[in-house]
Amino acid sequence: MTQARLFRLSEANKLFLAANDHTDSFNAVKEAKEGKIGVDADEGEEQIVPSVDVVEDGSSVDELGEGALVEDLEGGLEVAEEVKPKGVLKFCQDCGKVSTPQCLIHDTTSLSREDLDRPARVLKAKSMDKKEAQYFFSDTTKQFLTDTITSQGFTHVLCVGCPSIFECLPDNLSSSSLLLDLDPRFLSFYSSNHFLWYNFFNGHFFHGEESSTVFRDFLISCDKLLILLDPPFGAKTELISHSLDRIINQLEMLNISATVSTIWVFPYYMERQLKQHRTDLVMSDYRVTYSDHGQFGAADDTTGLVKQGVRKLGSPVRLFTSIPLSLLELPSSEGYRLCGECRVWVAQENTHCDQCGVCTSKDGRTYVHCKLCARCVKPTYTHCEKCERCKLPTHQCGVGVKAGQENVEDKVKKVEVEENAFSGKRKSRKRNRHKRHKIPKKN
Repeated sequence: MTQARLFRLSEANKLFLAANDHTDSFNAVKEAKEGKIGVDADEGEEQIVPSVDVVEDGSSVDELGEGALVEDLEGGLEVAEEVKPKGVLKFCQDCGKVSTPQCLIHDTTSLSREDLDRPARVLKAKSMDKKEAQYFFSDTTKQFLTDTITSQGFTHVLCVGCPSIFECLPDNLSSSSLLLDLDPRFLSFYSSNHFLWYNFFNGHFFHGEESSTVFRDFLISCDKLLILLDPPFGAKTELISHSLDRIINQLEMLNISATVSTIWVFPYYMERQLKQHRTDLVMSDYRVTYSDHGQFGAADDTTGLVKQGVRKLGSPVRLFTSIPLSLLELPSSEGYRLCGECRVWVAQENTHCDQCGVCTSKDGRTYVHCKLCARCVKPTYTHCEKCERCKLPTHQCGVGVKAGQENVEDKVKKVEVEENAFSGKRKSRKRNRHKRHKIPKKN
């Protein structure tokens, strides 16, 4: 790496940080929290300015100013309360900051007092961006996770990409918790002691040593820590596990008395890949739902009806955790129950199998036990004697026999197809070989 290239990278980094400077936006939000800047009132409230001016008899209403209301009282007219215009503080969705005079034609959202403490309600998720694919948890999932954190007695919470959970933490936990996220828009709402702009996969703090120091101080102060992470489902499990180990190893190096637990949000069909790298995590039956996801959404809170496009079997997203499942109580109001044999909270469709000795369902359906395979399988599967395993009735026999390996006949056919595909190129080489210019050999 040359000095010129290092200089160009340094300048590009400065320009990148300058373009994502949220200092003015954070100061505006801070002043709004202190009451120096007006914001929208919460639902059911009105912003009013009490008036104490009394007008003597004979004064005209025009002299009171526009928007003033008067009432006939004994001895004169009193100016009634005047409603102030709402939406003084607005957030620009295009710029990702508090709105400025340059944001007149941009998509802006009025901020209420509650929005200042819960920015995930205001920010539009970057679900169309393939680099982030941002989704926020539904109300039921947020309530369950916050209840679990409280019941387990955690003193510190490290939220990696879970801003909707971080903002719902109780006051005694929010002051001792930290949010790490790749989205810089949260810089407008949280100070550096509660939010760090961070890339989880390579452990990079965008604000350099200052953020690294805050993170080290947080790990040193931890007692009973919970690491809650919701990584992109398309990321490699090996990379996520390596990044998680980086944080845990740093905690063990800085704080020998701290204990750590993990909750990893991931789909159930990635269990085999996840268990290859994290043998300490087990899958819970709880179905994680998102408020802004078309397929993994939750039922409407008011009507209880499932939205159009949502999976019929429910969300495939589960919780992989190091917390013992016997201690992880799932909400019975959502259809979960305690298995008497396993002593574990499971979904209503997940029945206990006496032959396997556990509750075997994974995808929301009741599995059936196959005696020939000696395990439980999906109800749509049937046992194939040729393949020696249970498969769909419409499967192609001979493919994926015994642990997903191809049989000898399929391998021979595959080799023949590859040879025929390159046969034309090989013939052309032989045909044109006489046209090539031969270099004479040296004596």
